[in-house]
Amino acid sequence: MRVKEEPSFLAALNALAAQVMQGHPAPETPPQYLSPEEIRLHIPVFQHRQPLKHVSEAHIKELAKAPQHGKDLAPITVWWDGKWWACIDGHHRIAAYRSAGKGHHAVPVEVFSGPLEAAAARAAEGNTRDKLTMSSREKTETAWRLTLAETSFSKAKVAELSGASVRTVATMREVRAKLAQLHPDRDPSELNWHQARMLAQGQEVEEIDWDDRIEKEAQQFANILAKHLGKRGHQRREAFARALEIYDAGLPDFLREHWTLNEEDDDIGIDD
Repeated sequence: MRVKEEPSFLAALNALAAQVMQGHPAPETPPQYLSPEEIRLHIPVFQHRQPLKHVSEAHIKELAKAPQHGKDLAPITVWWDGKWWACIDGHHRIAAYRSAGKGHHAVPVEVFSGPLEAAAARAAEGNTRDKLTMSSREKTETAWRLTLAETSFSKAKVAELSGASVRTVATMREVRAKLAQLHPDRDPSELNWHQARMLAQGQEVEEIDWDDRIEKEAQQFANILAKHLGKRGHQRREAFARALEIYDAGLPDFLREHWTLNEEDDDIGIDD
């Protein structure tokens, strides 16, 4: 069976813009509750974060604990796409409700009103302030997508929404202009930021499997630790843990966010 590929960011954005133009006005009474199955997903446009598969699955599993015990998660932010209410912030929450068998149950939502440009910005803002930390790569890719969308936002605003630096956003605008000049027939949103920069510099585009790259690098680190520590790391875990904290004071918080993720399942307002 052939796997359906997701459209590029720009292709999906343009298709959604056309749908909004040709669609119907939003219902006069905004909903307070919708079932997850009623909410449409526009992943290429609104889901800026692309965590590693095991991190995403662990996060969904953690979030699902609340609905499994009859509790609601934080409201899902929805936006009228011309036909349906669509998720712009809360993709993991929807997956968690479905995982908990609550896909057809009414869950809290909050309505965002505004044009598509503002909805895309709201989605980016929701991702960067989310409890599941965005990696620096994800923040950069968010900035690249917002740059390609050619919004009216200033460089500072794009930097604020994405978490990237103003200098990076400025460079992205230069690369976007150069690609339009050198490769006018190519969809730049089919390239990640690293590839786009290489192409603008006249280099051959390199295909990168980030999950595979990180896994290989992690294995190299593990091999180095095993070589130099032997069994001591297993036998003296408390000292080993303290050594890691001394090496990188921010590592414990980082690990809690990625592995423990969120122990606040007793709270109704759990973010994804």
